[in-house]
Amino acid sequence: MFQIIAIGLAGAILSLTVKAYRPEFSVYISIVCGVVLFTMIIAQLSDITGFVSDLFDRTGYGRAYFPILLKILAIAYLTDFVTQICKDAGENGIASKTELAGKVFILYVSLPVFSSIISMIDVLLSEWR
Repeated sequence: MFQIIAIGLAGAILSLTVKAYRPEFSVYISIVCGVVLFTMIIAQLSDITGFVSDLFDRTGYGRAYFPILLKILAIAYLTDFVTQICKDAGENGIASKTELAGKVFILYVSLPVFSSIISMIDVLLSEWR
């Protein structure tokens, strides 16, 4: 955790220092620092993934939704990462389009879950009548 904080702080200070002399290099420093931090975070995500997978194995239900959940989380984190890079580069228009694309992909990936919920509601309503 302290390594992540140190790298983030060092990257921010370096970026601000370079920005005063060569603003175009400041964006590159920000991107490199972000990629380094992201790769460090991914190692932690594997532990979380293992825990949640174990949880689904013990409960016995919901196992089919685990890959969908992982895809949604991956899309959300990657989209946010790219959006922040675009904003750092001053490309707010591209950032907002990237964010919209991420939301559309999340909706697309989650369609099987919506379909399953609608089917379950349909079965419950048909038994209730």
